[in-house]
Amino acid sequence: VPAHRIPENADIALTDRPEIRLAWNRDGLYVRFAVPDRNVREADNVEELNLGSGVEIHVAPQRGSPQMIQTIISPGLDGRQDQVRTLMLDYRPVRLTKPTIEALVRRTRDGYVLTARLPWQNLDLTVSPGDEIAVQCFVNSFEDNRITARPWHPETGTFQDSNRMRRVILGATPEA
Repeated sequence: VPAHRIPENADIALTDRPEIRLAWNRDGLYVRFAVPDRNVREADNVEELNLGSGVEIHVAPQRGSPQMIQTIISPGLDGRQDQVRTLMLDYRPVRLTKPTIEALVRRTRDGYVLTARLPWQNLDLTVSPGDEIAVQCFVNSFEDNRITARPWHPETGTFQDSNRMRRVILGATPEA
């Protein structure tokens, strides 16, 4: 499976499709979504965030690892919700730490930009340049009165099998 190298610095320009960028430093993995979505419609119940507008990040120490975490983030922009909400689903068979996430959202003319940081401690990892992780991202939006999930990597069913995630190799120079 070909690896995807993480770009260190990237500008986000909204198009008619979502854009996803990854970066990393010693503190964690950063995922930035530029989402064109003029009809943000979020789930009322935090336990059902995947049924409304938002993003999902699935991460594992490597493809095939059972140590997976799924994060669902709702942007808090639909007029009914006024703050970012998150749901962490922990599929790790061995849980040494409680997973955490930080997320910021900025409304744009055509949608929103959401940036999330997932600390390496979530996966009990200390990383170095050249290390490999596994990542899958989804952008969920309401289209034609139903939820549509757009995957970054063409494989779905990630929460069941980290082999369906994309291999990502951490670039040679982490951002300080």
